[in-house]
Amino acid sequence: MSLNRTLAGNRAIGALRPFGLSGRLLLVGVTTATLASALIWQTIQADSPSLSINSKLWFSVVVLPALSSLITVGAALFSMTRLRPQLQAPAHRFRKIFEGAAIGIGLDSLTGTIVESNPALQAMLGYSREELTQMTFSEFTHPDDRAADVELFNDMISGHRDSYQVEKRHLRKDGEAVWVRMTNSLVRNAQGAPQYTIAVAEDITPLKQAQERVQLYGDIVKRMQMGLLVWQLADVQDVQSFRLVECNP
Repeated sequence: MSLNRTLAGNRAIGALRPFGLSGRLLLVGVTTATLASALIWQTIQADSPSLSINSKLWFSVVVLPALSSLITVGAALFSMTRLRPQLQAPAHRFRKIFEGAAIGIGLDSLTGTIVESNPALQAMLGYSREELTQMTFSEFTHPDDRAADVELFNDMISGHRDSYQVEKRHLRKDGEAVWVRMTNSLVRNAQGAPQYTIAVAEDITPLKQAQERVQLYGDIVKRMQMGLLVWQLADVQDVQSFRLVECNP
């Protein structure tokens, strides 16, 4: 008998499998309430053997609680089903922003391992998502910038700061250096304990190259063997606004 009941229970669970977790929870809830009511009825019938299952008391003790539990659990599961899309919507929006961002974003563990990266960061570094998950951020940081970056990271993990920003060089897979302005922020759980970090990296290589050219031109002007004056006319309608702004030694 117990084997037949077990097989019947398994068949019932299998029939509800297409309905997912909600269907199985509904079956468990109704079954639990029915078994509890049946036990109560057996106790009452043991004291009053004359009672039959056709009596009003049987209907009140067994049938009504089972129906009530069916309605209650069903309503709760229906509400969960209606709310699930609303609860999933923020995560879906974050995923779309994360995947579509034009700047590199990486989620790092507390040891610096890359847990997740977006396509922009992967393109910036020349590594695939799978390759990055096997690396720490220090592995693609330029050796000259590594010590300062690691010190700031450890300072943040230890709780002395919540975030930091630094300009440093990343080394692509092909060996090319990329200047980035990176902002790294610490994310904590509800209890305030550090969970992971979010690093946002902006490619500033063109800006650095422009700054280097300006510096180069400035050095050339300072070393010229002839006098050089730079004037500026602030207002083309006013000759008096003509000002000397720079001259070489």
